[in-house]
Amino acid sequence: MSEDDKGNTCCCEMDRDSQAVEFQVHCCKGMQGLLEVESQWRELEKRVPAWYFCHAFDWYRAALSAGVLEESTTYFFTVRSGTRTCLLVPLQWRVRHFSGMRLRCWEIPQHPHLPLSAALMDAAQGAAALAYLLGWLRRAAPRDWDCLHFPRQPSETACRASLRPAGVVRERFRNKYLACATQQGDIVSRQLRRAFARLEQDGAVELVGARHDIALETAFVQFLQLERDGWKGRRGSAIAQHAELIGFYRRLIALGTEASPLRANATLLPVIYLLRQAGRPIAAVFAVQGASTCYLLKIAWARRARAGSPGKVLIELIRQQWCRGHPGRELNFVTGVTWVEGWSPDSRPVLSCRWFNTTLRGRLAWLLMKSRQVLADLVPRLRGRSAARVGASPPKSGA
Repeated sequence: MSEDDKGNTCCCEMDRDSQAVEFQVHCCKGMQGLLEVESQWRELEKRVPAWYFCHAFDWYRAALSAGVLEESTTYFFTVRSGTRTCLLVPLQWRVRHFSGMRLRCWEIPQHPHLPLSAALMDAAQGAAALAYLLGWLRRAAPRDWDCLHFPRQPSETACRASLRPAGVVRERFRNKYLACATQQGDIVSRQLRRAFARLEQDGAVELVGARHDIALETAFVQFLQLERDGWKGRRGSAIAQHAELIGFYRRLIALGTEASPLRANATLLPVIYLLRQAGRPIAAVFAVQGASTCYLLKIAWARRARAGSPGKVLIELIRQQWCRGHPGRELNFVTGVTWVEGWSPDSRPVLSCRWFNTTLRGRLAWLLMKSRQVLADLVPRLRGRSAARVGASPPKSGA
């Protein structure tokens, strides 16, 4: 197929090879394609071994509807064995530049407001299905390509299957989280109690969680105002300064609206937490909640209250409320933010995984990336051996 043989919303199904194989690949494009695979997506969501918010059908529908993802370059690939869907991967076609080369890449969509990404993989056959998809893309992809890239995968969701040629895996950052079963230290508790007391000097402080309808919409307006008045507003990166981002978060909010048809099958629900001082919001968190994990996507606080650490006080109050009576729950910070270290959070690696086509540029890119990875692993070892030799050398005797 050529690069323009599809409109923004066309679908095509590929038949099996002439040889008998186990899997079939289906390729769809744009919003129409997403809606076509909705039933398969929601069924596979239930079988994903380690579920994250980025696995949710509603997450991608919100991103496409708001224009955060471009329909003309967003595809959805499913791999099935008989009637069972084993793998579903959202991919965008992008041109990336690496070491002076122009690489044509299929990659799970990246965006500053899509902080994690993952393929939906069946525990039993997902790895084999991914290997099959890689081979199918080499034979019949709708666009020519050099690299297949899964950029920000939580390690529990990542496939490290032995694909040929071998991929390149590296750690991007560590996803920090607080397990509710973990007790917080006395030092942290004392610091937060002092911060809470400082805030209460200017008025009563309370936590409010908005989850439904008018309360959720009102809280979102207050969140936008807090974020715009802070450093993000000065840098031009606040949500309120970008229409497509407002649309994206409003579509997530619709999942919490009782009258919305989107709510019926939603697997993640929005909640906006507000920290109020004398009735006025001084900090806010936009979060989405799954069955046992609360994901803190965005935080904002008022500059006037900064000395009282309102953001940290808010996080602690959310932790206490979310964890109360539920030791199996988790509060997830999504990225590798450093200001949460006071809680001594646990962390998981978030990986970038690349596999390469057999094109000339694909082979060269694989060779360069693999060489860099080998050197990056080798240099610290050589330095360690050199330091050990110096430490073991006998001191020179004086004249």
